Amino acid sequence: MDQIDLYYQHRVDPKTPIEETVVSMAELVRAGKVRDLGLSETGAQTIRRALAVHPITALQSEYSLWSRDSEEENLAEDDFRRHAPRFQGENFKKNWTW
Repeated sequence: MDQIDLYYQHRVDPKTPIEETVVSMAELVRAGKVRDLGLSETGAQTIRRALAVHPITALQSEYSLWSRDSEEENLAEDDFRRHAPRFQGENFKKNWTW
C-alpha cells in the first residue's frame, strides 16, 4: 500500500492543542502518505479549530439517526458502557457537556 485513504485521530488528547495534531497529520498528506484526514469523538469547537488548519474529510460520532441511546443519561445495569472509562464518574458528566 502506497497511501492511506483516511487517517483518523480517534481520541483528542486534551494536553495537545488540536491545531498541533492536525498540522502533524497534514504533513503526511503533503508527503503523499495519506489522502484525507478525519476526527473521531470531538466537539464542534474542536472541529472548527481543526478545519482552520487543514480540511477534515470525515467525522465519526456515536450519535446517529438510527441509534439514539446516547441521549439517555441513565444506563441500564447491564449496559456495556458502564465498563468504559468515559462513561464513569466525572467523565460521564463531561461527555454530556459538549
